[in-house]
Amino acid sequence: MAAIAEAKGLLSAAVYLSTGRQTLAASVARAASAAASRAAVVDTFTDTAYSRASVKLVGSADDLLQAAEAAATEALRVLDLAEQPQPAPHPRQGAVDMISFMPLSERKHGDIAEELSACDALAWRLGEALGRRGVPVLMYGARAGRTLVETRKGTTFFQSVKEAVPAAATLPPDFGPGGAPPPKWGVAIVG
Repeated sequence: MAAIAEAKGLLSAAVYLSTGRQTLAASVARAASAAASRAAVVDTFTDTAYSRASVKLVGSADDLLQAAEAAATEALRVLDLAEQPQPAPHPRQGAVDMISFMPLSERKHGDIAEELSACDALAWRLGEALGRRGVPVLMYGARAGRTLVETRKGTTFFQSVKEAVPAAATLPPDFGPGGAPPPKWGVAIVG
């Protein structure tokens, strides 16, 4: 399976949402599916108790980017953090909590430099696009110079389970507006 995916140049993206509502996750999955005919939704997951959902996508680079952007755009349209449980049952910092691009490969890190570079380029293009929509976006990965955990430590992610309205993020966004994040959307992390 991995060899087939690698031969066709497929990459993957996981879009994590701060909701446990199946109807909202399904709406996001439909938007992603409709956006690019050569990208596929391969998995959706919702957890009501933790108020979390994810949509997993696979496609070639440009199609995957279109599907991921459509998923994020739909999530921003239908999700409102103010309508989610406060404090959060699972850590979060945004309605579109995180989007992660990954190669489809079983090969070692050193053997997939080209695929990792393609994923990095997609992440930065999506981060910039979300920023243009008014969403504060923090990037993670080698180009950003910080890991996912380091990025989350600079946000309200870990405080969100303790406080209904956590203190503001300490990291300035890489894309989008600075200052207090929009209460409806929070901050998105992309890498």
